[in-house]
Amino acid sequence: MEADKPPITEEAAWELYDRGFTVIPLGSPFETPPPYFVNKRFDGDKEKAQQEWPKQARVPWAKFQKVTPSLEDMDYWTASYPRANWAIVTGAHVIVVDADSEEAVQFMESGAVGRTPWKVKTGKGKHFYYAVNPNVEIRNSVNAHSKIDIRGLGGYVVAPGSTHANGNRYEWEYDASWVIDSIDDLPCLSEDDLQAIQQFNGRHVINQAKVDSTKAKPATEVKGNLGFSTADYQPKASGEAVSEGSRNQSAVSLTGQYIASGMDLRTIKQMLDTWNAGNSPPLNSSELNTCIASTVMTHLRKHPHDVIPVQPAPPEPSKATNLALPDSGGMPGHLYDIPGVLGTAFS
Repeated sequence: MEADKPPITEEAAWELYDRGFTVIPLGSPFETPPPYFVNKRFDGDKEKAQQEWPKQARVPWAKFQKVTPSLEDMDYWTASYPRANWAIVTGAHVIVVDADSEEAVQFMESGAVGRTPWKVKTGKGKHFYYAVNPNVEIRNSVNAHSKIDIRGLGGYVVAPGSTHANGNRYEWEYDASWVIDSIDDLPCLSEDDLQAIQQFNGRHVINQAKVDSTKAKPATEVKGNLGFSTADYQPKASGEAVSEGSRNQSAVSLTGQYIASGMDLRTIKQMLDTWNAGNSPPLNSSELNTCIASTVMTHLRKHPHDVIPVQPAPPEPSKATNLALPDSGGMPGHLYDIPGVLGTAFS
């Protein structure tokens, strides 16, 4: 009987598309995952695969982070997968905060983070929809230890009209006191909002560490999971050596502090090399360069009129506050060649 069949979702997909969302088809909780998904992703574990299939993209979707699916794409997808779950691609048009527990939802609705009139009830919590903030680049950030994830550039969320693996429907929840008609009219997440979310996740991680401390395996340190310039929001690094788990965060923090102090790029690289040598164990050179380059490029995107010198201006280099740069003693010129991604960014 038709009533016993899974819900048809193509109408919901077209409605989202017409409202300006970028949508892509996902698996469905009402069907058996294909063998490739079960065997390659879950080593034959059908139960785990069944849980994840309703959130799995059916099509290559990377290009839709930058372009909108065509009408032909939508026609083909809705005809081929009329009962599929659907996803909204985040980053270009919308940012979504995924509160994955009752505690996380209460926090988001407590006033600690700016309100939004568009929410979606999910399988275990709520999605909170925001417009893209043109002044803050927010990338997709997911952390198994966090109860609040931010879905930005490079991510997607399961769309309303879909069904969770546990049988709950994803449904819109609108604030009747705040009527808007367009994605562009949604509020943006501010820097204070992002920091508040990070602090909430930090408290959750601390509590989880207490639970894990009873296990034989020690609790691992969890890095911040926000996908923007962590130098602005993480506690500032002191310049002292750190252990594995804090190295990337500290490298980003130190780089941000050195840029703010007016230091040139080559001196920053030398300072970070000196600091990194004392870590246990040190970051490999390529990973350290990536941390530096990422922080530099993020700073320049946020401050396009700033100029970061490539090398120190004579007669003496800029001074840092945390680490003293030793006299080069006439350092050979070839030692100023910066390898890898860092060098490429300023070649």
